[in-house]
Amino acid sequence: MFELKGYAAIVTGGARGIGRAIALALADAGADVLITYKGNRAAADAVVAEISAKGRKGLAIQADAADPDAAVGVVAKAMEAFGKVDLLVNNAGITRDTLILRMTPEQWREVI
Repeated sequence: MFELKGYAAIVTGGARGIGRAIALALADAGADVLITYKGNRAAADAVVAEISAKGRKGLAIQADAADPDAAVGVVAKAMEAFGKVDLLVNNAGITRDTLILRMTPEQWREVI
């Protein structure tokens, strides 16, 4: 594995799935981790508890990854909590249950 002791990371969409696994792997490697989540506060809190149980600082912030103002706020919170940001994992994403050819322009912007 790799050593990330002293590093600070942000993982978007870190409350579930791949983002959760990445956040926990970063904590295992020694990083402090801020995760973002869109709506599942309980899942986000559970990930923060797991990060903390590994002896690392964990923080969860509700944020829409598609909102530039929210991104600025997330970085500000990470700077406040950790004093720096070394790693950014842009994991958050959504899907629409339709073919690309059938997506409206609005759906396309949400997904991409």
